[in-house]
Amino acid sequence: MNLRKSRVLIVLIALLVMCVRASNEDSGRRTLKPRIGDENALVAKPMPPLGPVGGEIAGIAAGVNHQGNVGESRENAEGAEDEQSVNDNANIDMQWMEDHIEDSHDYKKGYGIVERYFDELNAHNNINSPLEARELSSRLVLGCLRNNPPVKRLIWEKHPLFVSQILDVYLKDLLKQQDSKLKFPLMKRYLSILIELINYTNGFKFVNDYRNTLDEIYKTNNVPSDIQIKILELVSLTTSNLKEAPVWIERIVSILNNSDVHLDELHKRFFFNALHKLKEEDKKVDIPKGFLHWLANESQQRSFNLQGIEDNDDKLAVRDLEQEEFDKKLIDSRHLLFGNPLAARIKNNDYLDEL
Repeated sequence: MNLRKSRVLIVLIALLVMCVRASNEDSGRRTLKPRIGDENALVAKPMPPLGPVGGEIAGIAAGVNHQGNVGESRENAEGAEDEQSVNDNANIDMQWMEDHIEDSHDYKKGYGIVERYFDELNAHNNINSPLEARELSSRLVLGCLRNNPPVKRLIWEKHPLFVSQILDVYLKDLLKQQDSKLKFPLMKRYLSILIELINYTNGFKFVNDYRNTLDEIYKTNNVPSDIQIKILELVSLTTSNLKEAPVWIERIVSILNNSDVHLDELHKRFFFNALHKLKEEDKKVDIPKGFLHWLANESQQRSFNLQGIEDNDDKLAVRDLEQEEFDKKLIDSRHLLFGNPLAARIKNNDYLDEL
């Protein structure tokens, strides 16, 4: 009898221990839910169908396998597999945005941020929001856009009015702001977002209202030159903008000749290529004489550089073939496209030898 009682007691104790353990494990699971900043909280779900090319790119970002089905799991940044998990209850406040700036530069996380939280982020761009909140929101969106074509496609498809909002509302509101240290940095941020999005599509056209807004910003007192450069970049994305508003051609030529601006090589290439394309499309387009002056100076310097490369006997020297190709294009265009083609023949040594 005593032995039977002992066994019953042991069983009861064992059951009690099991219950306690189960309770502790359940409590642990409840306290270990993914935090907002966890890896899996921002993993993107697949986009809607985007056509053969866009769908393939977006599918890669969203974790779609080669058969077009959504994988049940994907590898995180460390290479371990985790089940898909999205935190839909995040409180998108300034602290959240600050915490996710770094995530915006990640290909998959950036896509996930835009897919799940774009409306909340854009709400912080409301003209009644503090400029600090607008600065954080725009910085986060721009980080997601850079080097991420699926994000650009997603915004155009799901939020097609975003570009017009920036031009019609956000930038116009900033023109009214007085003496804010964030006024010009925020303008530049919005312009950078516009460049990323408009450069992605060929179908966007600047109506007069948009050009007027950009014109007003360009002429704003004490506007930094880097903002003027951004505006010229934006307008030069399509040659139709330059044809319909020749004042922008004059401004491009002016900034090319402005020794105080110190344009880097990439911007020189960008603006030269824009005018080159414009002249190729329409030979009758009038290019200010100041551009020919700039082109002559650049041609002389680049000819000198190319000659130095040809005279270099070091066969192992590293050459920038892209730079050399652009230099030749610029030099040749001086007479062939922007000047007198006959003058190009006179400048050609082979032609002189024939004489």
